[in-house]
Formats: sequence, structure tokens, C-alpha cells
Amino acid sequence: MSAAESVGVTSVMKHKTTVVLGLLVLANAGLWAAYLHHSDTQPAPYSPVAATPPVAPRPAPPPAPPTPAPEPVPGKIWDRVRSDDPSVFAANLRLAGAPEATVRLLVSGQLRERYLARQRELFGAGAPSPQRQAATPPESRDKLVALRTLAREQQELLRTLFGNDNSALAVRERQRRQYGQLADEKLDQLDGIQADYEEIAAEIRGKAGGLLLAAEREALELIEQEKRKDIAAILTTAEMEQFDLLSSPAARALRSRLAGFAPSEQEFRAIFLLQRTFDSRFPRRSGGGFDEAKTRDSAAAEQELEAGLRTALGEARYAEYRKEQDSGYRMATRIAERFGLPSQRAGDVYLLAQDTQTRLQALRNDRALAPEAALQALAALDRETNEKLGALLGPEGCDAYKQTSGGAWLRTMDRLVRPVAPAAVVAPAPAEPPGTGAAATPDAQAPLTAAAPAAAAASAAARAPGT
Repeated sequence: MSAAESVGVTSVMKHKTTVVLGLLVLANAGLWAAYLHHSDTQPAPYSPVAATPPVAPRPAPPPAPPTPAPEPVPGKIWDRVRSDDPSVFAANLRLAGAPEATVRLLVSGQLRERYLARQRELFGAGAPSPQRQAATPPESRDKLVALRTLAREQQELLRTLFGNDNSALAVRERQRRQYGQLADEKLDQLDGIQADYEEIAAEIRGKAGGLLLAAEREALELIEQEKRKDIAAILTTAEMEQFDLLSSPAARALRSRLAGFAPSEQEFRAIFLLQRTFDSRFPRRSGGGFDEAKTRDSAAAEQELEAGLRTALGEARYAEYRKEQDSGYRMATRIAERFGLPSQRAGDVYLLAQDTQTRLQALRNDRALAPEAALQALAALDRETNEKLGALLGPEGCDAYKQTSGGAWLRTMDRLVRPVAPAAVVAPAPAEPPGTGAAATPDAQAPLTAAAPAAAAASAAARAPGT
């Protein structure tokens, strides 16, 4: 190669090198500018965390299951809660989160167990209740008092622990209605006495099976006397008077009898005092035979009782009282209700009965009335009464009324005017001999023959007392 060619090649190589170097410089400058631009747009310099590409948030992992509590040893928790002291037992149950109703139930059960244990201690394990023991009266009385004392103490403890719930308030309200406005302690004592002796009486009645013998009636009377002694021991004289007026057996029976009369408090007190005086003189006892003198005295005392009631109530209210005591009126009221009749019909039946009794009394007092005339008057009264009663109560109601004790007076009158068949059937009279002039025939003679005994019976019955 010539020198000129070498010089040309060298010139070309230098030129290419210069171009390549220029391009590299430009490329490096572009990379640097790009780097600077990228740096200006990034929020933070490079770091390992920032370099992690963004991803969608993952859901939180589920919580780890709780470690199961160790299974309690049987009886371990109960042993920690249980206490022989009811107050501590209630506090432990509340601390354990037991509902209040559950706390009361468990504590009440604990107290009940103690009551039963004491009962068994007093009367033995063979008898579930002290009333079934054949103990002597003093011994039985002391044991019953001990149990009542325990019951009162337990009730007071329950009130202290749980207060007076709605049921307790309802019980207290019932006690005040039954016994009057007494101290709470006396109200509870009365409830206990009543329950104890009622259980004894129920046991006797249960064994009797509905048929009380003389010994059982005497036992019930003794129980009533003992109960009254226990009640009188805790009440003052005024409180005892109030108790008798509200809750004695005589007062309860009288309230039942006077339900339709609806007496005021003043009227009831007056009736009760008069009736109690009469009952104390002539107690109602079944059996014992008939005592003529005592019966006569009782009849006189009943007249005094009625006179006292008339004075205490006044004429109008006394008439209403007598109507409400009449069994026929009460039965007519029930029949009117049964057949959907106006209630006034019962009062009309009562007035009809009173009018009939007055007219029967007039027949009874008419000594000059012949038997045949008495029978005819009685028959006419019977027809009239039955027609009026049927119009008031209807055929079915009339029959129902006459089948009751209230309609006994009408049944009696029916029998008197309708004698039994044999009395009306007689043998034919023998034929009259010719020329006697007898005009009567056997058919005409039969009614006259039957009329004599029927009329005599009617006259005697019309004069009988109490028709």
C-alpha cells in the first residue's frame, strides 16, 4: 500500500471512531436524562419494599380457633358455688351469672329440703306430713308450732334475699282481704295455722270417703276448736272480731247464702251477729236424736232471729232478704237462666208461691168449710197455679221447677187434688129393687164415693202447718 493510501485509510478510521464516540456520548446523555426524569416522578427512592410491584390486598387470615378450656371435673364448679348458707349460696350463684329466677328457685329448693328434713326429724320418715301421725294433741301441737316457726323464718329469709316479687304482693293482698288489716307477721301466721289444720281436716274427710261417722264429726269439731285457740292466741279481741266477720266458717257460709242479696258491710255485720248468737245457742249437728224441748226452744229463737233481722234491715230489705233465702226463688232463677227467660220471671214465680201459700192458709183457717167444698177450692187453686206457673216458665220449666225442693209445695197440692187411682175406682152398686125411687146410677155414684176420702185428705192437708 502506498503512503497516500495509508494516509486515506487512517483518515477514514479516525472519522468513524469520532462518529461512534459521538453516538455513544449521545446515548449516554439520553440514558441519563431518562434516569433523571424517572427520578423526578417517583415518590420515594429505591428500597426493597418499594420495589415490590403493587398487588391486590389479600383478605385477613381467619382468627385462630380459641384454645378449648379444660373440661371441668364433675362437681367441681358446683362445689365452688354450693354453700350451706342460703345467703352465700345466692351470692355465689349471682357471681356465676345465673339468672335471678334460677337463683331464687335453687335457694327455695334448698330451704324446702331443710323443711322436709325437719319434718322427718319431728314425725319420722314413715309419714310425709305431720298431720298423718297419731300423736297426742299436746305433742302434735308443739311439733306443728315448730314447723310453722321454721316456715316463717324461711319466708322472711326469702324476702330478705329477693324482696317481694309480684306473686308475694298478690299473696299479701289476698291475706288482707281474708283477714283484715293486720301486721305482715300475723298474716303469715294465720295462713300457716289455716293450712295446717285444713290439711288435718282434709285427711279425716279423705279417709271417711264422703260418709262421716260420729267419731269423725267429733274429730273435725275438735280440730276447729283447736284452730280457733291458736288464732285467738295471736290476735287481740278486736282483731279476733274482725277475723270472725271475714273468715270464720260461719261468715263464709253466710256470704254464700247472701250472694244474691248483696248486703252492704253494715247489713252483713248485723245479719252475722244475729246469726252467730242463734248458732251459739243451737249449733247445727247431725245426729243426736230428737229433743222436743230443744226443738220448741229453737223455733222460738228462730222467731226472735227473724224479728231482729226485720228490725236491722227494714221492711223493704227484709222482704228482699227473705226472697233470696227462698229455695223456690233460687231455683226459679236458675230455670229462667237455663231457658233464656227474663230474670223478672223468677220474682213472679216467688210472688205466685207467696200468694198461693196465703190462699192455702185461708183454707186451713176456714173450719166451717165442708170437705167437698175444700176439695173443689183446692182443685181450682191447683189448676190456676199450674196455669200461671206454665205461663211464666213454660212447660219444661214448670216441670223442672216442680221436681226440685223449691217446688215441693206445688207437688203436694197436685197430689191432694189428684188422688191415686184405686180411690176413684169402686165396685158397681147393687141394682135397686123396683119401686125404691133411686135415680142414681153406678156411674153417677162413683165420683161421689171417691170424693169423700179425697176431700177429707184435702181438708186435713190444707190445715197442716208448713204447706
